[in-house]
Amino acid sequence: MLDFGWGDGFGSRCLANLLNRETTISLISRCFTGSVQAYVVNGPDIRVENTLDIPNQVGTSESTFGAEGQSSTYTFEPHSVAALVRIIPRG
Repeated sequence: MLDFGWGDGFGSRCLANLLNRETTISLISRCFTGSVQAYVVNGPDIRVENTLDIPNQVGTSESTFGAEGQSSTYTFEPHSVAALVRIIPRG
């Protein structure tokens, strides 16, 4: 599932949210040119969950990747929920 959105805050934002098993996507948009933040929620297995006894099986991670030109490729972790965000500074 892919959800693509556009937001406005301190700067404009390009946003892509993904729920997947394992995939590589191509971003064909100048919106994602430059530094892109990837925010991921994932665990070692699709069946794991955080519990009181084991509270950190599912966690979050952040990374940054550079996107150049009008097309970029990003590979997502298996069974993850991820958001790609690029802040576009106001000019």
